[in-house]
Amino acid sequence: DYDPDPGQWKSDRLTADCYDGKLIGTLEFSKGEDSVFGYTLQTSFQDVDLRKFLSDSKMSSGEGDHTTGKMSGSLDIAARLGDNSTRLGACKLSIADMQAGRLSPLSKLLEVLQFREPSKYAFGQMFLDSYIKGDILQVRKLDLSGRSAAFYGSGLADLRTKKLDLGLIARGKRHATADPSVIGSLAEGIGSAVVQIEVIGDFYDPQVITRPLPFLKETLGIFGIPVEPR
Repeated sequence: DYDPDPGQWKSDRLTADCYDGKLIGTLEFSKGEDSVFGYTLQTSFQDVDLRKFLSDSKMSSGEGDHTTGKMSGSLDIAARLGDNSTRLGACKLSIADMQAGRLSPLSKLLEVLQFREPSKYAFGQMFLDSYIKGDILQVRKLDLSGRSAAFYGSGLADLRTKKLDLGLIARGKRHATADPSVIGSLAEGIGSAVVQIEVIGDFYDPQVITRPLPFLKETLGIFGIPVEPR
């Protein structure tokens, strides 16, 4: 629908095919007081083929380099046309049955943690909760659950420069999106490796820095377990 008085064009029933999945939502263009158009987009999507979604990126040069899975979620975003500094939005997504490709940032993280077996590159679910301001994607919650390990953390990514700055905790297997209790985290830490991870730098070739969590060292000391410095 188009309303000429305010200069507004709106679609309440936006539907689209999206990499073998479906996207539905609303889209509105409107003219501001300075005669510059802005847009508001509110969408939800489901069953998106992650391999096809990433097909134009640097992470898909060979058969074994593809990251696969099914992606669902929502994206709400608004901005003035031609001015990314005005962009505001939020994005939530989940990926089921994800297999990390060899060129993905995740595979490099797993290699640093010495997860060499191909079966350990499979993850049952990934959950992301984030918001967007200008060129910055602020990751409020990143939760990844796999057969051999789980990762939980937050950080940010620059959408223009493709730079990352994430802080993660790696622990034993845990169902994604289920926030661990303090006691639960402590029990997991005693039974398996708990590592603090920083992922920084270029999205396609990030630097991964690992270190044991300070609270885990102190806890093991309470139980009389010696912890050698690294």
